Amino acid sequence: MNAVTAPMVVSSSGAAWNRHSVCCSSLAEGLSRPLGTTSGGFGMHTGHGGAADFPMYIVIDVSSGYPGGLALNQLQWTVHSNGFGSYSVEGSNDGGSSWVSVADVNMNGAGSGNADGAVHTDDWTNNVAYVRYRVVIRDFNNAGGVGGWAVYTWQWNRV
Repeated sequence: MNAVTAPMVVSSSGAAWNRHSVCCSSLAEGLSRPLGTTSGGFGMHTGHGGAADFPMYIVIDVSSGYPGGLALNQLQWTVHSNGFGSYSVEGSNDGGSSWVSVADVNMNGAGSGNADGAVHTDDWTNNVAYVRYRVVIRDFNNAGGVGGWAVYTWQWNRV
């Protein structure tokens, strides 16, 4: 497994990612801590605004470390007991003007049984290198529901 070093969060939209100010100074700082870390609070804590918080988009750019992009095929999350539900991963090589679907993924969401601080791993098939990746968080329960969720950290990998 090759972990992506220092992916830069370039934008986020659709939600107040730190809705209750129980997190960190920025989305990038909150999600950049080591995988498995729960100290320092949540990397993202949102969804309590209902439909206004969904979908949520987070865009990363890997070009500083990988100028030609990288074919990423795994995301690992340090989850809170109420992580989010379904999400998609998209890739772009034109600065985010257009996006290609890479994967539709399911974290299991609220009531998933994930223990607080557990590392949840999602794998998919991808052999195309992209410079930007976008995560689109669609719901908190895999059934289109909107509600509160939280994660501590994430790590992008090529496995």
